[in-house]
Amino acid sequence: MAMDVRIRRRVLRALLPAAAILIPASLLALLGVRAYSAEALLLREKFKKDQVAVVQLVGRRLSEEGRRAIADLSERVRDHDPDEELEGRFLAAQPLARHIFLVRGGELIYPEPSARRERGSPLVIHGIRPAIVGSRLLVTDLDVQRYIKRARRERRRGQLLGRGLQAEHQGHPALASRIFLRVAKGQGEAAARALTGLARLERARHADGEAQEFYGRLRARFSGWRDALGVDYGLLADAGLAELRGENEILLVHKKLMARGYRTSDASRRFYLRWLVRRLEGIAGADAKRFERVRQRTERLFASERFGRRVERLGVSELVGLADAGVSGVALDRHTGVVLQRRGSVLVGFSVDGAELERRVERQSSAHLPSAQGLHLAVYRAGESVPPQPFPLIYQGALATPLTHWTLRAWSSGHRFEATERAGRLGQLGMVTGLIVLLISGLLFTYRGVRRETDLAQLKSDFVSTVSHELKTPLTSIRMYAEMLREGIAATPEARDRYEEVIIRESERLGQLITNVLDFSRIERGTRRYEIVSEDLWMLVGEAVETFQRLSDGDQVEIKCVGDTHPAWALVDREAMMVSVLNLLSNAAKYSLGAKKIEVRVARGRWGWGISIKDEGMGIDPAEQRRIFEDFYRSPLARRAGVEGTGLGLSLVRRHVVACGGRVEVESEMGVGSTFTIWVRETSEETEESCGEDSDHRG
Repeated sequence: MAMDVRIRRRVLRALLPAAAILIPASLLALLGVRAYSAEALLLREKFKKDQVAVVQLVGRRLSEEGRRAIADLSERVRDHDPDEELEGRFLAAQPLARHIFLVRGGELIYPEPSARRERGSPLVIHGIRPAIVGSRLLVTDLDVQRYIKRARRERRRGQLLGRGLQAEHQGHPALASRIFLRVAKGQGEAAARALTGLARLERARHADGEAQEFYGRLRARFSGWRDALGVDYGLLADAGLAELRGENEILLVHKKLMARGYRTSDASRRFYLRWLVRRLEGIAGADAKRFERVRQRTERLFASERFGRRVERLGVSELVGLADAGVSGVALDRHTGVVLQRRGSVLVGFSVDGAELERRVERQSSAHLPSAQGLHLAVYRAGESVPPQPFPLIYQGALATPLTHWTLRAWSSGHRFEATERAGRLGQLGMVTGLIVLLISGLLFTYRGVRRETDLAQLKSDFVSTVSHELKTPLTSIRMYAEMLREGIAATPEARDRYEEVIIRESERLGQLITNVLDFSRIERGTRRYEIVSEDLWMLVGEAVETFQRLSDGDQVEIKCVGDTHPAWALVDREAMMVSVLNLLSNAAKYSLGAKKIEVRVARGRWGWGISIKDEGMGIDPAEQRRIFEDFYRSPLARRAGVEGTGLGLSLVRRHVVACGGRVEVESEMGVGSTFTIWVRETSEETEESCGEDSDHRG
C-alpha cells in the first residue's frame, strides 16, 4: 500500500510540470482560434465590399472608354466625311467600336444608303438601245419606222446569238466564233454578250492574248451598261482581264469595287468582291499579309453595309430625335447597340462590339486580384434575358453614359476566399499544433535528460560501490598475507615465496584497477595524452597475455594465439593498447562461466591490422551490443550472473582505440560466445624498416 502511494506521488510530481505548461498553452490556442474567427468574419465583409468596388471600377472604366471613343470619332469626322479608310483607322484605334455612321441634315451620309447607291444607274439593255427611248419616241411616222427596223434587227441578232450559244454548247467552237463575230459588229445587249462569248472561246483554247483583246473591246464599248442581272459589263471585262493577268490586276479591280467605281448592283458588287478574294487566295506565291488585309477590308465593308441597312430600318429621324433628347446610347435591335453624339446638324455614332466588351470585362476583373478572386462579371444589353447562375448575385447596375443600354452584373463564388480562409485556419491550427508539439517535445527531452542524469548518477553510485568492493578484495588479500608473514606463519622459504607472490599479484591487480580509474578520469578532464608510435602488435599482445596469465593465477584460463606470427607493425599508443587488450582478456575470462578458453588472433584486414579476442562465454544480447561501450554500463545479464565489474573496461577500450585512430567491433551470439576486434592503422613499409632497425639497435 505504501509502495502504491509513493508511485502515485511520483507520477503526480511528473505530471504537474506538464499540466502547468499544457493547460495555459491550450487556453492560448483556444483564444487564438476565436480571435481568428472574428478576424475572418471582418475580412469576409471587407472582401465583399472590395469586390463591389472592383465591379464599379470596371463599369466606370468601360464607360470612360466609350466616351473617349465617341469623342475621337467626332474629332475625326470634323473636316472629312467618313469612308472605308477612315472607319478602318478608327476601329483600329478604338477596339470597343464595330461600325460607324454619320447623319447630316437628317440624311444618312455613311454608310451610303442603298437608295443613293442605285440612284443614277443606267438603264438595263433589253435588245433596244436606250438612246432611242426618250421624249422623241413615236413623234413622227419616220421615228416609228426606224424604231420598228431597229427592233427587228435586234431580234435577229438575239436569234443569231442564241444559235452561236447553242453551237458553243454542242462543242462547235469554230461555228460559234463566226456567229459571235457577226453579232459583235452590231449594237445592244447581243453585241456585248457576243464579245463575252468570244473572250470565253479564246480562253478555252488558251489564247490569252486574243481573250484580253475581246475583254478590252467589251470594256471600251459597253462599260457602264448593265445586263439583266444588274452587272456592269465593264466589271465583267475587268474581272476577266484580272483573272488572266494575275495578282496586281485583281487588287486593282478589288480596289475599284471597294470605291464603287462600277455602276453595278449591290448584289453583283458583293459577289465579285468575294470572288476576287477567293481568286487572290488561290494564287500561288501571293503575299499572305496583303491577302489578309484585303480579306479583312472586304468583310468590314460588308458588315458596314449591313449595319447601314439596320440604321435605315430603325429610321434616321428617330436617331436624331433621341440625340436631341440627350440620349447617348440606344439599342438598334437585340444584337446591336450604338453610341450617339450630336454636334449641330451632324450626328455621329458607332456600334458597340459586344464580344470585345465582354473581353474587356474579363480583363478588367482579372487585373484587380486578390479582391476579384472568385468574381464572375458579365455585361448584358438592355432587356436581354440573364441565364441562371450557380453563384449569388452581389451587384447589378447599368453602365454610365454613353453605355447606358448595357447592364453590368457580378456574381461571387467565394470559393477562393473560402480556400484562403481555410488555408489560414489550417495554418493557424498548424502553428498551434506545432507549438503544443514543441512544448511536449521539450517536456519529453527534459524528462529524458533528467532521466539520463538520474541513471548516470545511479551508475556512478553503483560504480563507487563496485570500485570500493574491487579495491577491498585485493587489499584484504594483501593485508592477510602480510600479517601472516609478520606472524611467521610461513615456516618454510617456499611458503614465504608463495605469500610474497600473492601480495605482488594482488598489488598488480590493484594497480590495474587504479590505472583504469585514473585513465577514465584523465580522459574525462581531457588531460590524457597519447603517444602514437609504431609497435609490433604480436609483441604487444604477447606481453599482455603474459601479464594477464600472471594476474589470473589460480584461474584455469586457456589462451591460444593463432595466425601468422610475423611482425605486425601498427600505429598505437603502447600503454593504451596494453590496457585495452588486458581489459578484453579480463572480460573474456569473467564472462566465460564454464570452460575458459580464449583465442587471440592478429591479422590484416580491410581496416588495417586487427587484434581479435574470442571467448566461449555467455554472449551478448543484440539489443545490448550498442550500449556495452557506454560509461558505467553493465548488462543486466551480467548482473544476474553475479559477474563483478566496474563498467569502465569496454568504455576505456573504445576511447583508447578511437584516440589511436582505430575502431572496435563486436560479434556475439547468445550461449556461443563473443569476439571483440580492435582495428588499428597499419604502418607503411618504410616505417616498419626504420622501427626494426631502431629495435635492433636498442637490443
